[in-house]
Amino acid sequence: MMVIEMKKKFKKLINKIPGGNKFLRYMTNVKRKFSYFLCKRRYKTDDKMVLFSSFWGKKYNCNPKGIYEALLNNDKYRDYKYIWVFKNPKPYKFLEDNPNTTVVRLYSKKYYEYCARAKYFITNVSMPNWVSPKKDQIYINTWHGKPMKKIGCNIEHSALPKKKLESTQKGFKRNGQMYTYLFSAAPFFTEKMATAYGLDKDSKKVIEVGYPRNDFLFKYTKKDVENIKNKLGIDKDKKVIFYAPTWRNYEYDSNKYSYAYQNHLDFDKLLKKLGKDYVILFKAHNQEENSADVSNYKGVIDVSKIDDINELYIISDLMISDYSGAIFDYANLRRPMVYYMWDKDEYTDVSQGVDFDFDELPGEIVIEEDKLADSIKRSLKNFKYDAKYKKFNQKYNCLDGRDCGKKFIEKYIK
Repeated sequence: MMVIEMKKKFKKLINKIPGGNKFLRYMTNVKRKFSYFLCKRRYKTDDKMVLFSSFWGKKYNCNPKGIYEALLNNDKYRDYKYIWVFKNPKPYKFLEDNPNTTVVRLYSKKYYEYCARAKYFITNVSMPNWVSPKKDQIYINTWHGKPMKKIGCNIEHSALPKKKLESTQKGFKRNGQMYTYLFSAAPFFTEKMATAYGLDKDSKKVIEVGYPRNDFLFKYTKKDVENIKNKLGIDKDKKVIFYAPTWRNYEYDSNKYSYAYQNHLDFDKLLKKLGKDYVILFKAHNQEENSADVSNYKGVIDVSKIDDINELYIISDLMISDYSGAIFDYANLRRPMVYYMWDKDEYTDVSQGVDFDFDELPGEIVIEEDKLADSIKRSLKNFKYDAKYKKFNQKYNCLDGRDCGKKFIEKYIK
């Protein structure tokens, strides 16, 4: 604890010095890059070692989890070694119940070693910019959502607050050159993913595969639903509304160097209109989850810290979202959705922008908060899996199914 407190005090001191934080990051990266360089020279590549990382070591979820579980369930890979990387490994030590799995701390000595030894890097964002694969290593970016909003080099008129637009695009291009494979979840997304990373639109690096993380949505059981509801203390007779907004690049706290969630929904008012038979699950985007606080609202359960969003999908009767890729995944369940886009003009015209026609969305778009409760009730009462919804799934979820993880590993993990 004393060491941690000293580090915090040191960082505060550095932040007070003009340019101090930037210099500290630079020197830290130099040190890490050198440590990794030494490991690359020292260790040979192990053809049967796979290294996984999800959201920069914050979670055990998403496509890396789906691929990992597919490997565990396939006897062809029973002698493989699996490395999971976490910022805080302690909550994930249960993974080591599998004797072939090792959990390591991000930026530890073992981390550098395994990065140098692993045949495969599998991540849903990116590895640190100083981790460059050797010629015999395979670097796979599964991405973490079907992109509704513009990303990387496709962003035209807005930069992230942490970086200038030019720097953002440069980083995406650099990563695009390093990747062996980059996921596209449907033919519609292929060109968008390629150009986001500065690749040719027909680049062979971009592979069209269903999302392994969504396999569960086709295989879950009633018992899974019961167990998750019991874990969260949700009455089985309650209607469950899942609210999952995306992050906004204009909601940024420059003092804390992080995005700060700003609540634009009065949950008390909404629940009063909905009635006592409803409960709301609230999940902040991982960019904003540390700043979100809905503890004062009765009838709202904060599920922001739950790793696997699939658990929340399957217990929900309806989802409210906005410009989040979550809408594509949830649509696999063929359940009603409502889109609360209070900042539609600002988000599409001033901010990051979208690569999508809102008219294709299966469900109602709500701009005014006062109309949200009526839209939810109407959507639940009158819901049909109609031709518009089917067309949406055929276009954006055509590759998802029960065995995407199995299909992927048998083709790409030789």
